[in-house]
Amino acid sequence: MKPSTALIFLLGAIIASGGVLFGLNRHVHAQKELGKIAAERDTLLEQIKTLEGERMNSEIQGREVAANRLDAEKQAQYLEEQLNLLREENASLLQAVNRMKEKSEEIAANPDDPEAGKATHESLVKEVESIRGLEFKSEIKVEALPEEALRDKAAELLQAEYGGQLDQMNRAWIAMGFIPPDTSLMEHLIDLRLFQEGEVYDPQAGTIFTQEGHDLEGTHGDQRVLNLVFALQHQHFDLPKRLRDALPNEDKRNALTCLSKGDAALVRINFQLRNLATDPAPQTNTAPFYKAPAFLRDCASFVYDEGVPLAQELHGQGGYEAISQRFQDGTLIATSQILDPSAKTGFETLALPLVEGDPSPYYQNVAGELGIVLFLGQFTSPAPAVEAGRGWTGDRYAAFPTEGGDSTFWEVSFASEDDAMQFAKALQTSQLTRYDIKFDKSFVDGDQFNVTGQKRALRIRYGADRKHVLAIDAPDADAADALATRFFPKE
Repeated sequence: MKPSTALIFLLGAIIASGGVLFGLNRHVHAQKELGKIAAERDTLLEQIKTLEGERMNSEIQGREVAANRLDAEKQAQYLEEQLNLLREENASLLQAVNRMKEKSEEIAANPDDPEAGKATHESLVKEVESIRGLEFKSEIKVEALPEEALRDKAAELLQAEYGGQLDQMNRAWIAMGFIPPDTSLMEHLIDLRLFQEGEVYDPQAGTIFTQEGHDLEGTHGDQRVLNLVFALQHQHFDLPKRLRDALPNEDKRNALTCLSKGDAALVRINFQLRNLATDPAPQTNTAPFYKAPAFLRDCASFVYDEGVPLAQELHGQGGYEAISQRFQDGTLIATSQILDPSAKTGFETLALPLVEGDPSPYYQNVAGELGIVLFLGQFTSPAPAVEAGRGWTGDRYAAFPTEGGDSTFWEVSFASEDDAMQFAKALQTSQLTRYDIKFDKSFVDGDQFNVTGQKRALRIRYGADRKHVLAIDAPDADAADALATRFFPKE
């Protein structure tokens, strides 16, 4: 080999080996660079996490600030509302003090006049107009009657209010179990009305009928205020017609009645604040109230006990004008809106699938959530009765004349399957308690409930969507099966 050739070969080998070494070095360098990149990546990820944490903390802090600001605004609004209420109460108390002063001065100036300083119908009319912010469109007359004549007038007005259907309603309510057998619905309604309101207002005559010998001091003055507000509701909102139009839906009637009584009672409260009584209220005979069946008594209590908070809430939103608006806008259509307004989004109008030629019910109506609670409450404790009514979206009950006694069909719809199941179970228990029937496991077959060969024939089923509960109560199996054929879904 020539030296030059050997040199060239050696140089080539060195270059080749240098190339390998260079490649190795480049690989090592690349690994180092990748390590640096990975480290930088991890650092960036940590920085991102830190930034995200800071951002989240910032957002949380921002939301907390917003929430605190909102809470502060709500607190300020609440305090402002309370302050306004205190101002109103102070104004009422000041008016009461001034009235007491005027009354004392009038009595002192007329020592021989037994009527000096006493309220009159005319003075109460002005008071009610002032408090309610509405004027009477025509004069409200007053006629005093003996006690029995007043009861006769109340009976006449009740027949007109219920479109002459009180007898059928009485019979159907007994059949449904709302009221006990042999109950006189008319007598108890008269008792309850006169106990709560003392007088009766006749919208056709524009007259308040009162009992002879009643002056307008104390309780009787408060009752006159109620009836004057009823007269205003007639003249401005045509409430009697609205109630007549709601006769096919007793639940809607109860809701409207609740608004009416709440409105009147709120005016009475303001009247009482303006006119502090110096003499003790006369003793009231509570016997007529407590001798009424629980269903009627509790319903009569409900329209005042829940009517006042309803009226107060509306008044807090926009004064008496807001109450007037609620009468006129037609949005109050069910007691569910009063019992649990936050849970109700819509209601279902149920109709009986009647076929021409089949026997027709002598009475049908809507019980509503209130009716369910009051009915079940007679046979169970209050809490389960209230729970069984939750989720109500509609119902329809009907009473039929059948051999051996009346039969009833009741369909109730609910917002969910769980609501329907809860009601169905409560209804089963209540019906067995009502008829004093001892439970037997043979009554239950899956989702079906059948009682036969006992004091009554009972049937309970679910509708196809399982949100409807259908119930039959009949004197015997033949009558129950006949209604089941008509109204239960085909299996």
